[in-house]
Amino acid sequence: ATMRWTEIAVSCPVETEEAVTERLRDYGCAGTASESRTEGDRTIFTVRGWLPANVGEHRLTALREALRALASFGLPAVESVAIREVDDTGWLDEWRKYHFPRPVGRRLRIVPSSDAIVGDSPRTDVVIEPGMAFGTGSHPTTLLTLQYVDRLVRRGMTVADVGTGSGILAIAAAALGASAVYASESDAMPRTIAERNVLANHLRDRVTVMDPVAFERACPPCDLVLCNIIAETIAQLAPLLSCILKPGGLIVCSGIVAERLSIVTRSLAAQGLELVEISSLEVWRTVLARKPRQPAYPK
Repeated sequence: ATMRWTEIAVSCPVETEEAVTERLRDYGCAGTASESRTEGDRTIFTVRGWLPANVGEHRLTALREALRALASFGLPAVESVAIREVDDTGWLDEWRKYHFPRPVGRRLRIVPSSDAIVGDSPRTDVVIEPGMAFGTGSHPTTLLTLQYVDRLVRRGMTVADVGTGSGILAIAAAALGASAVYASESDAMPRTIAERNVLANHLRDRVTVMDPVAFERACPPCDLVLCNIIAETIAQLAPLLSCILKPGGLIVCSGIVAERLSIVTRSLAAQGLELVEISSLEVWRTVLARKPRQPAYPK
């Protein structure tokens, strides 16, 4: 059955993209998608979010106001807000326009479920259902993290993916040979989509999608921890992230806008984690850090 959705499309300068995404989520959009284009020397983002079609005018008016109010926090103003009704099929066509099979790193290829029959690739396929949740593999933060997954995952590893969204990172890790992947997501709608994606990749025996409470109870010490959210949330989660990391284990933190990088590096350092490297794509930064094998004793 086709579902109807209200699509909110917001055009904004790059500095405001993260705040727009946050606002859309605050007002109940379980999923958002971002694309960028260059106009002269400026990068303009279009951030789309989806709400059920019967959401009601008052919520949309309040959301419009909240988006406009971002300018009062010293952020460059949102340029336009367009609201329209779409159904699932319209959304799928949009999605396919941007998410063709996409090679990532040396070993991975991200494919929409409609193209999953193509078995001609030496790469490991990760099938992602076009769902209205983060993580179709095209956003720079997802891409940066996937490149680390491609580089770091070895057979038999235990991996955690905190804030899994569509499940793409967790699935990629399992597809590359991780034997157990624990994925946490606080939002119910992306959790459902992540579970569907896990099934589509035949990885139910190796990837477990959970809410944060179940995750904290169940997650064992991990060789690799992935966290692609936003800087402030990573900083809040730093004690948990460090706690589930084995000594010698690695952590990849992404979703970080360049000017908020220090929030993350400081919070990881406060947990005794050692910075290994920082990678960047457009305005985004991804941090790789390691938990020392020996705790550092004060001199």
